[in-house]
Amino acid sequence: LGIIVEGYMDTLTAHQNGFTNVVASMGTALTRQQVSKLVGIADAFVLALDPDEAGREATVRSLESAWGVFQPTNQHSRHWTGQQNFPRRPIVDLRIAILPPGMDPDDLIRKDPEDWIKVITSSASLPDFLLDTLPSRYDLNSSEGKLQFTERFSGLLLSLADTNQQDRLLERMEK
Repeated sequence: LGIIVEGYMDTLTAHQNGFTNVVASMGTALTRQQVSKLVGIADAFVLALDPDEAGREATVRSLESAWGVFQPTNQHSRHWTGQQNFPRRPIVDLRIAILPPGMDPDDLIRKDPEDWIKVITSSASLPDFLLDTLPSRYDLNSSEGKLQFTERFSGLLLSLADTNQQDRLLERMEK
């Protein structure tokens, strides 16, 4: 499990407290090249960026640009019947840590390393994080807003291999 934080102080504090699987994006969005290198090292990641609005926006920007979660994949598989399946993303478990308001990773680790462990282990799945974050960008009281939201989220939803997870997320989207 790799944990990605924003700054060098977050990383230094984590390492000083024995959490050596932490790297920093240095306050900028990760690049595709960096993500490619990270994915070569681990298959599970937690983004633990600052909980303020800027941190949430940085998380969404990183998911868009570096992780490509809204873009269709070029990897198509064919079912034995010859029917084309929906594209599936490479298997990477990407989760989002929801830090307490007003605390960045450095603050939380200094205050109580056990709380840091709890935040990391209870991190939100990528689709759950997006369902909690993205609707505020759209007017879900209008048909146009609902359509825009659905179009934005559908690529990620269809790329999930677990149909039970797809069903659960569809139910959440309808609410």
